[in-house]
Amino acid sequence: MEASGRGFRGGVSRQLTGGAGINTDFRTLSTINNNAGKAEGIAGTPRYVLNFFNPFNLDGAFNPPTVSTTDTGVEGYPNGSHARGAPGNAGGGATDGNPSANDQNPGGGGGGNGGSGGMGGRAWGSNAPTGGFGGIAIPTAVINNGQRLFMGGGGGAGTTNNGSRSTTRPASHTAITNSMQITNTANGNY
Repeated sequence: MEASGRGFRGGVSRQLTGGAGINTDFRTLSTINNNAGKAEGIAGTPRYVLNFFNPFNLDGAFNPPTVSTTDTGVEGYPNGSHARGAPGNAGGGATDGNPSANDQNPGGGGGGNGGSGGMGGRAWGSNAPTGGFGGIAIPTAVINNGQRLFMGGGGGAGTTNNGSRSTTRPASHTAITNSMQITNTANGNY
């Protein structure tokens, strides 16, 4: 049975300019101009989620050929879909080290499954520990001592104020093969 694209989705990092807030926010509405999105997990679906992409179809910089998101139109979690708190096994989104400018870009928390998800990275300018919290581990009793398939929570998003990245795959790159070798056909690099 093929399970690609059937798991919980990651949070979305939207380019935001900053706003009112503190760098310890655990949950805020997605309409606030700072913080990053929580991921999807057993506790629900946030307002913005990443859509599935094929990991064997990345460009030479390991980017997917297209990046698409879904706006569900609903916050999805009580009191908001953004900030550090990790709902269930979903990773929490980052809260910026400098919320008024949203310019220190810490990372989101990892999703949990058999173990807890990791803490998101620190803010680059101040080294503030404002990354998203990792999702919880799913207790063995819930997964019937390994007798059930249980998808891990998605990873939370990091904050960004000036991120830019192509959303289409450059024609000069071929897809990653099953051996995970990347071929750049433009200059012969491997």
